[in-house]
Amino acid sequence: MTPKVFFLVTIDTECDKGAKWHIQYPLSFNNIYEGVPRVLSPLFNEYNIRPTYLLSPEILYDDQSMQVFLKEKNVELGTHLHAEFIAPEMIEKPTSTFLTQVELKKEIEAEKLKNLTDLFKEKTGKKPLSFRAGRYGMSKFTLEILESLGYIVDSSIMPYRKYRFSNDRYVDYWNAYLQPYYPSKENALKNGKMSIMEVPLTSVTPLVYKYSPVFMKFLNPNNSTIKNKILTRLNLKDNTHHYLTPYKQPLADLKCLSNFVVNRFRNNKVVILNMMFHSNEVYPNASPYTQTWEDVNAYSNSMAEYFQYLKKTYNAESIGLSDVKGVFI
Repeated sequence: MTPKVFFLVTIDTECDKGAKWHIQYPLSFNNIYEGVPRVLSPLFNEYNIRPTYLLSPEILYDDQSMQVFLKEKNVELGTHLHAEFIAPEMIEKPTSTFLTQVELKKEIEAEKLKNLTDLFKEKTGKKPLSFRAGRYGMSKFTLEILESLGYIVDSSIMPYRKYRFSNDRYVDYWNAYLQPYYPSKENALKNGKMSIMEVPLTSVTPLVYKYSPVFMKFLNPNNSTIKNKILTRLNLKDNTHHYLTPYKQPLADLKCLSNFVVNRFRNNKVVILNMMFHSNEVYPNASPYTQTWEDVNAYSNSMAEYFQYLKKTYNAESIGLSDVKGVFI
């Protein structure tokens, strides 16, 4: 049986930033004003891509940015929380957006998410259905809060990655599911009975290509310092990371990852491929990556080549993030 392949383009949509992801001041949105209509919209229209723009609070506050998105056709708009930009405990002129939800008290996180959701409703006239935590740093309460606010999908999990934050907080997504699932209220990495669906990013360590899921649990270097040292000594530790993102990942790696996922789940009726990147990566000097329009064109071309590959190889259909709940079986 050949599965039907659905493809997501999920974009963390933020203000202009710079080296080390530091925020540019005065606050600017050139990546929205110019990058979206000049680079992304023509590309998505050419390849019939339905992108999901996950809007950070500062984008929702900026009327000109919202005018850009409200004029777009065949797009989904969702939310993306960078906690510095919204009350309570909003930070005036933050230098960066490094604060994550896992670092917040439950009541503060809940109020920020409610305020973000209400702001989205005010600016769009609709309720948001999809969400991603800033820096993938969701807390153990995030899905429960989102569910109570009416969200139907979350996409905060980056499988086979561990992210460390301040206050000794971290998230460990090693061996997370590679396909959508309904999580457990007690553990977001486990199957459960929540109504919100988790749609992970398409992400692996290349070791996954070689070993079974059971053995991959053993290869988790994050379990202990001793285990980390043993795996390193045995040459069974791999710090490289393959995920669906343009420009930074060569086309060959994107193809290899896509082929692996589709083959791994070949007995499913449906397979989901979930690409992510930041909106400010498609404007010069608005992120640590593209510094010139030549870089931006290379970025756009890398997406075009991958879209061509998906259409030719799998006849993949592009859908919005919240659409996954209607097609995934």
